[in-house]
Amino acid sequence: MKRNDKRGSILGLVLIVLVVFSLMGYGLLNQSAMDRIEVVKNIKSNQAFWLAEAGLQRAIFNLPDDTSGPAADQPLGSGVYVYTVSELAGGHRWEVVSRGTVLDAKRSIKATIAHQGHKSFKTTDPEMKFNGTARPQEPYDANVAFDLKSIFGGTGTAEDVKAKLLEIAIANGTYYESNAMPNPLVLNNTITYVKVVTANWNYNGNINNPVSCLLFVDGDIKMNGNIDFNGIMYVDGDMDMGGASATTNGTMLVDGQSTIGGGAGARIDYDAENIADVYRLLNSKDPTFFPNDSFPLAIESWEEIGS
Repeated sequence: MKRNDKRGSILGLVLIVLVVFSLMGYGLLNQSAMDRIEVVKNIKSNQAFWLAEAGLQRAIFNLPDDTSGPAADQPLGSGVYVYTVSELAGGHRWEVVSRGTVLDAKRSIKATIAHQGHKSFKTTDPEMKFNGTARPQEPYDANVAFDLKSIFGGTGTAEDVKAKLLEIAIANGTYYESNAMPNPLVLNNTITYVKVVTANWNYNGNINNPVSCLLFVDGDIKMNGNIDFNGIMYVDGDMDMGGASATTNGTMLVDGQSTIGGGAGARIDYDAENIADVYRLLNSKDPTFFPNDSFPLAIESWEEIGS
């Protein structure tokens, strides 16, 4: 009798062990299945995100000619994307909202697209110098490479762009050589080209333009007067801005060494509408050489939003 009891106890113990291992196996299988579901979910989410990015890039590729966006979802790979485009106030800037979908996974992004020159200040100088309290508005770029075509677009080379700007300025009476610069220099919705013919040129006059314009300086310049500038100022050389008062609204681009000084009120501020006005001005002066679709585009801001 005792021998049978012992056998029964062993059998019960074996059954308990089998039940425990079965439960453990079921738990592991269930966890594995849940992990697999989570992995698949993450894969679909990532795919949806990159589809949203694809929609954004397609929108940039189609701007500025197509500002409506596709009428229906666009298939790509294992999912679809769709985007909308809205032109912002002032023109030449757009808000793009793009959504990517893979089965039940959705991801959306919103970006502002603008023409190049979308920072308060850019210079090729690796050691940008500041005097006093003057600073460009953030963000600004130093030690960056750019050329005329990357900024102004146009249908020719960078040299062709420079030649076209000079041609327009001469035709409109806004071409000056440094030894014959007026004081003050008043600029109103013009393309003004200044050729530096004087070594170590110091311009002690004032610059004033209440309406956006493009000021192109071909050579080195030191500006000691008061500056109230709106639009795009491009210096093809070294620039030293040291006047008692300097305010710019738009963007400054310096292909050379850069020194920013001036009084306590010196400001270099980014202004998208003033920049857009310059692109409209270029297009109005020569729409064949400066068609709207030749102006380079860049992502000004980007964020992921709820689906």
